[in-house]
Amino acid sequence: MQAAMLHPFGLLLLLASGLAAGVMWSLAPTSYWPNRAIGVVVTGFLAYVAVVIAASRWRPSPPAIRRIRSARLRVRRLIWDRLQRVKSAARERLLEEARRAVQQIDDTIIPAFESLVKLNLGLGAQIAALERADPPPSPAVLAPSREIHESRRGSITECAQLAADAEAELVQLLQEGDEDVLLRRLTDWTEALERIFDALDIAISGPGPLPAPQPPDLPEVQPPESVPVPSLANIPALAPPSKDFQPLIERELRHLNNARALGESPLAAQLSRSILAIVMARQTGSSEQPTTLDKGHALREILVGGIERLRVADRETSAQPPQYHILREEYVLQLENKIIQVRHDIPETNFYKQRRDGVQALTAELWQRERQMEAASEP
Repeated sequence: MQAAMLHPFGLLLLLASGLAAGVMWSLAPTSYWPNRAIGVVVTGFLAYVAVVIAASRWRPSPPAIRRIRSARLRVRRLIWDRLQRVKSAARERLLEEARRAVQQIDDTIIPAFESLVKLNLGLGAQIAALERADPPPSPAVLAPSREIHESRRGSITECAQLAADAEAELVQLLQEGDEDVLLRRLTDWTEALERIFDALDIAISGPGPLPAPQPPDLPEVQPPESVPVPSLANIPALAPPSKDFQPLIERELRHLNNARALGESPLAAQLSRSILAIVMARQTGSSEQPTTLDKGHALREILVGGIERLRVADRETSAQPPQYHILREEYVLQLENKIIQVRHDIPETNFYKQRRDGVQALTAELWQRERQMEAASEP
């Protein structure tokens, strides 16, 4: 709100109305203008209030996002300007390939880049708030969060560089005079855009979660010969998740890129053992209590790791189940539902059922792992 109140345009309106009213008031008392000075001041003040409201509600995009959007506009203009000169039979195929390139930029690269920038800005704001706390956390406890923040900042710079390189390559290939060769090179360029998306994917998802916390190994005890060994059928199965556990999973999936909200969530208390195992693995030798951000990062890692375990062994993207694609791209990469449906040819009528099935599988997985750790910790 303070930044909105100091917006240059609003202050300029307020100053201009005040100066205009002062000039009008200084004129001859018998003239038309002095009686209108108060109206000018009121109008200027109302305009200033409108600017403050607009600036606080619709904040300007971060510079990195503005730059990538400008690059998108330049790319679109470069492609369409070049295709206007095509008169041969290859025109339709070039137009189709151009639409595919622009769609990939608009539907995957730009949303993923914006998601990464906003994710890192949010983490930076949370770190700053913790540093202003009284007393602040010790530097050693905040160090992992700062490392994540710096790593994401480096990824943003790397992806911006990849985008700039791709734009330069496009400028060069559009100089091709042979339109059949141009079509092949534009196709290769569109496919190479996956490099940018892959880099964004890794930056948002993280370098890969730590191995899922496992219960400690217990020594194997051989029973006496007189004691029958129970069969697997006699071992009781783990209890199913409680009724409120899946709604918690669904809610925190929507907050997946807000570490503070995750750390303060009821789900963090429900998965306390899994979270503690990850925090202890990250802060080996530290006796400090984990902060809210530590818990939030650990919970995010648990959720992302659970989604990744929905994958099958096949490396081919097309072989992965739709539940994996939906949860990963909707919650981790924050793509729109319609974009996910188009990317993986998932009918809208089936999309929500597949998402529900994926959430149920994730819920069961996290619940069972937490209960296993709970059982292993009991004497």
